Amino acid sequence: MTKRHLLVCAIFLMAVSVVTAELSGYWTFDEGSGMSVADSSGKGRTGVLDSANKANYPQWISGHNGAGNALCFNSNTFSSANSNCVVMDPNAMAIDPNQPGLSNLGEAFTISLWVRRDAVDYFNNLYPNLVHTTAYNVQLALDPAVASSSPDAYDYLGWTGTSGNRIAIGTETVDQKTLGTWYHLAVTCDGAFIKKYVNGAEIFAGSVPGIEMPLASANFVIGSNLDHTSYFTGALDEVAVWAGSYLPAAEVAKLAN
Repeated sequence: MTKRHLLVCAIFLMAVSVVTAELSGYWTFDEGSGMSVADSSGKGRTGVLDSANKANYPQWISGHNGAGNALCFNSNTFSSANSNCVVMDPNAMAIDPNQPGLSNLGEAFTISLWVRRDAVDYFNNLYPNLVHTTAYNVQLALDPAVASSSPDAYDYLGWTGTSGNRIAIGTETVDQKTLGTWYHLAVTCDGAFIKKYVNGAEIFAGSVPGIEMPLASANFVIGSNLDHTSYFTGALDEVAVWAGSYLPAAEVAKLAN
């Protein structure tokens, strides 16, 4: 699987979908240095490395497959006071109720990324955000090792307006629970069902809520929420968002290989 395949997926969706399919953002993190990350989707949604204390920024590391680069978040973080993330330029969010994008995922969407969780932080009692806006987010389980009867065992798709403003999308797999291990994660919505895939395999499927997702009113953030309180500890690579349509299972599997 090459990073070029993400762009091929976008072209594929445009050809077969009856709605507008848009690769709304794609950050390869291949810069390897500097304080910004380019958007390879062509939308110009540049990300900026950010730190709550303006000192403890995300660190550049090797990519998930040993090629290219990735970003490591919060390896030296002790609290929200010095946590870090990547923040998109708010002027590039393109808030438009009629056009799919980072602020408006539409009825169908896909969020895809490579994840390496390095630590589980029970003490802050906040679920770590992989991506976050005011309308939606993707969160990992607070405590993947607890029994499935506990809500702390589940990953979540944030969906503002639903009960608790989020939807449980299944407990974590062995790969997800193994700290320091890279895995591919994708969350898709086809307008009827929400699905979670880990390393290309479907892990969860559930019905969409009966509430339309609102427009996001603030920045798109990677590795935390905007106020730095619900941060992720580990590395991320190849973060991509499709809005207006979704990747079918076969295309998700290609991203994970």
